[in-house]
Amino acid sequence: AAAKDVRRAIKRVVASKGFRFEQLEGYRVGRTRGPVRRGVRSLFSNHSYGTAIDINRKHNGLYRRCKIPAEQLSGKRVSRCRLVHGGAWDPVKRPQTTIVPGSVVYDEFVRFWKWGGELNGSMKDFMHFSVTGR
Repeated sequence: AAAKDVRRAIKRVVASKGFRFEQLEGYRVGRTRGPVRRGVRSLFSNHSYGTAIDINRKHNGLYRRCKIPAEQLSGKRVSRCRLVHGGAWDPVKRPQTTIVPGSVVYDEFVRFWKWGGELNGSMKDFMHFSVTGR
């Protein structure tokens, strides 16, 4: 259902030359959400339903214990947060591959999905766009 929007967003971002895609990961089956039961998560992720995409994981990591409000993210490092997956998010060092509010990749994908960097609470998933943001 989202393929047309995703293709359009990617084409617009590439045409803008304001962001460089190095890695895209969309559909993948996996139980990566919900409570842990018998040592594994119990719910399928949005990726399992084709309603999520991860962009440039090595430059847009998943952080825990991150209390920086979304409106303060642009241009800041998240050194006080705990990186748990992917690479360090540093838009100052890597502006062409890092997702920030107001960037062309952000603007195109939030037309139809939510950004994981703006999740409420202390988790920030900077690589992730999905129907729910999680």
